[in-house]
Amino acid sequence: MPKHSTPLTEEKPSVKGSLTPLLGENFISAKAIPKLEEWPTFSGEGENNHIELIRAIDMLQEYFNISDEITVGKLHCLFTRTAKKWYYKMRMDHEKHDWSWWKSEVMTKWANNSGRFKMENAFESAIFKLRER
Repeated sequence: MPKHSTPLTEEKPSVKGSLTPLLGENFISAKAIPKLEEWPTFSGEGENNHIELIRAIDMLQEYFNISDEITVGKLHCLFTRTAKKWYYKMRMDHEKHDWSWWKSEVMTKWANNSGRFKMENAFESAIFKLRER
């Protein structure tokens, strides 16, 4: 090889300003990520829908290689009603965290509540059955 030549290396073509090199091989176009309307929402009311939310988000992250930053960035739109109020308070108190932290906090908050809803429903149905006698 001549003294002033550079060795040939296989380079991937890149568009100026492209994020592909930063995102790695498993990059999936933002256009492929489901629109916000297709993501599940969570009100914080009802029984076990926090589990559905977590499973759905985990699957979306896996299938579309969605980063934690994108997932956490969407939470303010995915939470509604009671859950949204809780989210904003948690966000102010604890600042920025990844999806695994939020997942744990959702489980901590609503796993207990779903048990409470089951007990309340069982209690109400027992009361109504007693009144009917």
